[in-house]
Amino acid sequence: TPFFNYTEKWYDKQTDITVDPATDALSTNDVRSVKAVRYYNLGLSAGTKFFGIFQPNILGIKGIRHQVSPSLSYTYAPDFSADRYGYFGTYTDTSRVLHRYGRYDREVFGGAPAGTQQSLSLSVGNVFEMKTASTDTSGQDNKFQLLNLNAGISYNFAADSLRFSELSLDYRTSIGQYLTIGGSSTYNLYKFVPDTGNVLTGRRINKFLLNTDGRLGDMTGFTFSIGTRFSGEKKKTTAGPILSQGDSLARVQKKGYVGLYDQEAPDFSIPWNLDLNWNYNLQKEDPLIPTRGSGISASLGFNLTDLWKITTTTSYDLINRVFTATQITVYRDLHCWELNFNWIPTGPYRNFHVEIRLKAPQLQDVKITKQGGLRGIE
Repeated sequence: TPFFNYTEKWYDKQTDITVDPATDALSTNDVRSVKAVRYYNLGLSAGTKFFGIFQPNILGIKGIRHQVSPSLSYTYAPDFSADRYGYFGTYTDTSRVLHRYGRYDREVFGGAPAGTQQSLSLSVGNVFEMKTASTDTSGQDNKFQLLNLNAGISYNFAADSLRFSELSLDYRTSIGQYLTIGGSSTYNLYKFVPDTGNVLTGRRINKFLLNTDGRLGDMTGFTFSIGTRFSGEKKKTTAGPILSQGDSLARVQKKGYVGLYDQEAPDFSIPWNLDLNWNYNLQKEDPLIPTRGSGISASLGFNLTDLWKITTTTSYDLINRVFTATQITVYRDLHCWELNFNWIPTGPYRNFHVEIRLKAPQLQDVKITKQGGLRGIE
């Protein structure tokens, strides 16, 4: 399968960095000018699927299926930090060292990527499923997804060193219908060497850890989460937003997980629901300065009436021992229209947002919006 990706971003200013020759002071200035940042990549990808089935026929287990989905892709992108594009600038510091910087890296959507890319990427997806014999009079077998496990790595032919990317792994599984477990990890294949002048800093060198230390890689990132959901019995209703097929699929995939500032479309067929989630993350891009985070979050939603839905979400940072996010959402079905009120009452992002719009997905841009926060009301 061939592919081509093109990105274009428009900004009304850019960053210029200069050095004052009289004082050697570094000056960062925003220069007003309307310009576009354009970049692209293209390539080819190929993938297939194969599977195996094991039928133990013990303890009611009729079969276990393992599906493997390998994928190989080649991607090319030119070096958009070249002078002819104008997306990057340079300056020379007092030590006569030349530095390159992105003129749009400080903007909300960032600038263009630097460096030529000629990478070959390999990913392997694994799905483990189990089928058990029916335990009721319907006679239909029960199917369970035991584990989703994915791995990926890439090799950049255009790089002068450290050509292998980090090895990434992620997994997801469910225990029954109430508990969802997921996580991910990344591993760097190259050796980390502390700087001789400062033992608190260091860098990766072009030597494989497998050759120098006898291990495959250093873990540079780790995340883990456990989520559960309790809810009332589903009922038939026509109230609530109109969901596309993609929206419905996303809702199923996120079942049991509550993220920071998430806004899930209200489901009036569920009279009440309670989501609980615990997450932990560890970042070790620099092994000398690891950072950790852990928190719990909860979300409670209920139908006040047949046309009113109220949802409240909050999170607690277990490391810093503070509440990090509290959000209250009110939804009102107005037949062909819908009303959304979203309020974050505390914290640096406290604000409110009121919106009335048409329910039809094709016409949801027809709306009236009012919002306000720390910077005033708009």
